[in-house]
Amino acid sequence: MPNEYQPGSDADLVRQAVHGDKQAFGRLFEVYYEQIFKYLLIRMDINAEAEDLAETVFLKAWQFLPYFRQKGKALNFRAWLYRIAHNALIDHRRTQKPESTLDAAVPHAGKMQNPVEMFEESETWRLISKVISALDETSQHVIISRFLAGLSHKEIAQTLGVSDGNVRIVQYRAIRKIREMLGEKNE
Repeated sequence: MPNEYQPGSDADLVRQAVHGDKQAFGRLFEVYYEQIFKYLLIRMDINAEAEDLAETVFLKAWQFLPYFRQKGKALNFRAWLYRIAHNALIDHRRTQKPESTLDAAVPHAGKMQNPVEMFEESETWRLISKVISALDETSQHVIISRFLAGLSHKEIAQTLGVSDGNVRIVQYRAIRKIREMLGEKNE
């Protein structure tokens, strides 16, 4: 996967983009757009809305890039983008219907499957959607960010403005609740 995240690989691009280099920001866009789009698509049910919101995330990132490192912390650019995406999604939901599903995120793009496999996969995504949507907003964000977007606990903590430990606790409780909903025993 050519756009896969590699920690530290974008520090120079971020530095250049902070100083106004549009090409460097364009490369960051190429690296992170698909990840941000998928994160939003999982949380929304309309592909076009997820695309629009992903573009909004990058417009906001470009707009606020000069302030990226002004808080005195060494921020993680990827986590910062996810925080912008999370906030944009919250703003979007305030103006739209509160329902969202994972149904639109069924990964069929670019591959042919037989109808039985497609049905089984769509049923799996429906179950995942149902279970995750039963969680509170913070738990949904943690589970999707951790297991579907692949963010670390530290990156998720940065997106939410909480400690790593808090993220771990939310994750533990969410997984426990998911297991209960699926009828599994917690140990």
